[in-house]
Amino acid sequence: MSKKYTPTFTYTIEIDTEKYQKDRLEKRLNAARILYNQVLGYGIEGLKKLRKDERYKKYLQEKNYKKLDELKEGYGLTKTKFEEFLKPKRYKYQQLIGSNVGQKIAFKAFQAVSADMYKLRGKPRFKGYGRVRSIEGKANTGGIRFKGGRFFINKEEFSLKYEKSEKLKAYEEYALSKPLKYCRIVRKEIRGEYRYYLQLILEGVPYFKPERKCGNEIVGLDLGPQTLAITTKKYARLQIFASELERENKLEGRIQRKINRKKRLLNPENFEGKKLKKGKHKWKRSKKLKKLESQYRDLKRKNKEKRKELHGRLIKELLELGVNFKIEKINYKAWQKLFGKSIGAKAPGLFIELLRRKAESAGGGVYEFSTFQTKLSQTCVCGRVKKKSLSERLHICECGVKIQRDLLSSYLGLFVENDQLDIGSACKHYPRFEQPSRAAIHNLLDSRLPLATFGLLKSELENQLLEL
Repeated sequence: MSKKYTPTFTYTIEIDTEKYQKDRLEKRLNAARILYNQVLGYGIEGLKKLRKDERYKKYLQEKNYKKLDELKEGYGLTKTKFEEFLKPKRYKYQQLIGSNVGQKIAFKAFQAVSADMYKLRGKPRFKGYGRVRSIEGKANTGGIRFKGGRFFINKEEFSLKYEKSEKLKAYEEYALSKPLKYCRIVRKEIRGEYRYYLQLILEGVPYFKPERKCGNEIVGLDLGPQTLAITTKKYARLQIFASELERENKLEGRIQRKINRKKRLLNPENFEGKKLKKGKHKWKRSKKLKKLESQYRDLKRKNKEKRKELHGRLIKELLELGVNFKIEKINYKAWQKLFGKSIGAKAPGLFIELLRRKAESAGGGVYEFSTFQTKLSQTCVCGRVKKKSLSERLHICECGVKIQRDLLSSYLGLFVENDQLDIGSACKHYPRFEQPSRAAIHNLLDSRLPLATFGLLKSELENQLLEL
């Protein structure tokens, strides 16, 4: 019988640790790292042998995954075999790592090897010291468990810092009332000090404020590496992701450059000019360099949390328009290669992931359609299709339509069903959309947002407003 998957959400509580408990938790994380590396090594060796088998390449090219699953069993590349390999290795650490946690470690290694085997990701890497930051159980029955408001690891009990704020207690009460699937322990570095958190993996959907009102419009979105165009039939807006973090992103870059300069000064033998030599290196680290690296990690953590918070605020505003969203299907891996710096700073993929979760919790969803079949960025409301370069950010057509390109794409997305654009409906409703699109340009000019991010000049937008 196939496993039934149910909606899942996470609630996090800080663990109130004594010094000796921190040491024990560090030992557990390090034991998990050693066991993960051992079972990963077993999986990589099995995968090397599998790749020498001619049938492997044949089945992979044919995408015959059923035959491939049968073939990999002969090389010990199954979840059960990974768990069997880990079992005797775990006895050395049985006071630290329970069977539930051990099985999850084996499963994580199995997932990493499977992703490489099916060419979904690259070669999995072994974890260096301190690189394992979390451990989790398979179920809430043994090892890491939470029962009756109390948290245990094996027989050891830990104190938890429950919410004191009245505003947040509703979230906590809601979360603790839901069925618990399993627990996870996460380590975070905050201002150079390690803190430990308990994550409860719960069944159900996240807390939704009863007073929050959701709209009933269909919302069209056009996503860029840094920008977002939002439209309904009567509303339009251009937005930059996490624009409040521009200063912090620049500071992050400055600290990173300082670290690189220090590394080159302390380890000249590892560099040829400014380029790093190939191969393994030994690194000397001064106190100042360690301090800079700690400062950089802390700033990265703050920026990550702030970015997630800003994405959440924007999603809240979008849900007031509607809970059903239409967007082009995007290859985020290709974006990372083309716009790596922007993707790292703005995290558009995270935004869509959060939006999907929130929309589904509110009874809606995010509906993606093919870019190649719809060709929204090349299509006008009159039906003409004209190829544009990426640098052309204004859509100007012979029929007289002049509009910012992202706004038009998100507007046309409203009329896509089953990867087919209903151009007749788009043309019919467009006169009502002209005023909101003009208001979006006005708002963009009045805001302090950098217009260059949209690939536009102020003069171009002012001319567009005069001509509308």
